[in-house]
Amino acid sequence: MKVLRLAAILILAWVGIVFAQSWTVTAFDHESITVTYNTVSNLTTTTYQPTGAVPPVKRAMITVEDAHARYRADGTSPTISVGHLVKIDDVIVLETISDIKNFAIIGLSSTNTVVMVTYER
Repeated sequence: MKVLRLAAILILAWVGIVFAQSWTVTAFDHESITVTYNTVSNLTTTTYQPTGAVPPVKRAMITVEDAHARYRADGTSPTISVGHLVKIDDVIVLETISDIKNFAIIGLSSTNTVVMVTYER
């Protein structure tokens, strides 16, 4: 019975370690994108998918500065009236490579907005 308990404890510990490692991320790059009125902008592919043998991007954290915007992450471009509204100081977290690739944002005012993006793997 003791062997069975020990085996169960070791399996749970191993599962916990694997689970914790799968959610551990480290920032590896950053970019700043200027978003203008009524113009769609995307994230820079060469920034989040650099060439060479590097681990894939796991997440992008985006903060909005200076002005409101709208975004979509489903592969369709946002418009002035369609898409998720983001305001100054809002944070967008993209959790999949698909959302990162499909992310598009559009400015809503004559004041340009800057989005700061941190990529994690």
